[in-house]
Amino acid sequence: MIERADAVARQLADNAELLGATAVQVITADALGWLSDQPAQAFDIVFLDPPFALGILADACELLDRRGWLMAGSRVYLETDAGAGLPPLPPRWALVRDKRAGQVRYGLAEVGSGSDGEQLLGR
Repeated sequence: MIERADAVARQLADNAELLGATAVQVITADALGWLSDQPAQAFDIVFLDPPFALGILADACELLDRRGWLMAGSRVYLETDAGAGLPPLPPRWALVRDKRAGQVRYGLAEVGSGSDGEQLLGR
């Protein structure tokens, strides 16, 4: 988990410890800076729920894709303000789910192996 607010990062770490989630690592940093600066390690599941007002969801998606943080078949959960909607996704990402709950729009994307994503909604 990457969280820039110290207090929130401490709470996340405390909750992970309370739950016995030993595989959880909480990093206190700016997520976009961290994704840009660190050597990429491919993940198969990623949750993106940045503060909606910052408008950084598209940038986070682009960094994850371009820098090699995702492998083919990875799933990425996306969350944003319902009024803004989901951003354009990188070409090899396919939107599997796109829903709205109150003031939140959320989706699930699957990362493909090629350069052309395809819409998978409704499958």
